[in-house]
Amino acid sequence: MNRPPSPSKYAGISAILAKSYSRIFFRNAVNQGIPCFLCDTDDIVQDDTVTVNIGQNFVELAEKGKRIPLEPLSPVMLDILREGGLVKYLKKNGKYILPR
Repeated sequence: MNRPPSPSKYAGISAILAKSYSRIFFRNAVNQGIPCFLCDTDDIVQDDTVTVNIGQNFVELAEKGKRIPLEPLSPVMLDILREGGLVKYLKKNGKYILPR
C-alpha cells in the first residue's frame, strides 16, 4: 500500500533550517523524510531563495552572495532521508545499518 506524502511535504517543505531544535522533533522530521539542519539563520528572511547543498554542508543565499555552513548529518540520517523516511528505509534494509 502506498502512503501519501506527509502534510509537511504537501505544504512544500523540503528542508528545515534552524539554530536549534529538540531531539524528538529532529527524529520525527527525518523519519518522515524531511531533512533538518542546524545553521545560523540570522541572514535568512521570508521570501529568500535558499539552496541547501547537503554534499558540501552549506546553505546558499544566491541573491545575497552568502554561504552559511550546515552542521553535517550522520551517514545513517542521510541514508534514511535518501530512502524517503524511516519506513521506506526499513522496508528496503530490514534494520538500521550502522557505519563501522
